[in-house]
Amino acid sequence: MVGFNKEIDQEAAYNIVMQAAAMAPVSISEADVPAEIAERERNIGREQARQGLRENNAERRYRDIIASFERGETDILVGTQMITKGFDFPHLSLVGILNADNLLNYPDFRASERAYQIMTQVAGRAGRADDSGEVVIQTSQPDDPVIVQVRNLDYEGMVRTQLEERRPLHYPPYGRIVTVSLRHYKKELVNEGASYLATQMRAVFGDRVFGPHAPVIEKMKNENYLSITIKVEAGRSFSKVKELLGAMIGEMSSRPGLRNITVSCNVDPQ
Repeated sequence: MVGFNKEIDQEAAYNIVMQAAAMAPVSISEADVPAEIAERERNIGREQARQGLRENNAERRYRDIIASFERGETDILVGTQMITKGFDFPHLSLVGILNADNLLNYPDFRASERAYQIMTQVAGRAGRADDSGEVVIQTSQPDDPVIVQVRNLDYEGMVRTQLEERRPLHYPPYGRIVTVSLRHYKKELVNEGASYLATQMRAVFGDRVFGPHAPVIEKMKNENYLSITIKVEAGRSFSKVKELLGAMIGEMSSRPGLRNITVSCNVDPQ
């Protein structure tokens, strides 16, 4: 049994009413909906309209900037990773990659692979027409294997290096990874839930469990996040792992003090 406060009860009732209206030819007036819920719905509608307008304006501005650069009206284009692919600028002759160390040092086992992919993609924007292009990479690690592989366009070498590093650690493709994320607006509750779940997981999976640890983004939309990671080496029954993990999460969610924590699982997160 789950307890709801008054506001949530009214919202749940309102959602049921609206679902019933969609299924049956029944006329429901706004008078049938609690006043505070109706007002909140109107506010949400207005905010969504404003958000939609902002997004449309931003998208229009983005298209205008790209079009201006394509026509040669703009000489310099500064952007994020979103400009690394999908564009063909015939007159682009110079590409600069700023602070490539951020890509290399990102806390993820796929960081080197992604860094190679992004840098070679953006480098491919230069010199696509008759004139040759130039690529400048800003880094404090010029001898890093990935930087050397990008400079030499050594894709096979990058793949070989990454596979050699991942094999003994059972990272994909030599194993599977599940990231369990817990979130709640109360940080102490997330800490308690993550600690409890990690203890249960270690009792079954042993040293394959890592965490709890804070993700790169620890707080979003006023909710606190913690993660637990489990690595499953190739050859193990992954369906059994999912079954056991699901049972543990279900058991935690049935505990009175922890049931309000939102838990999600991501298999082989990208």
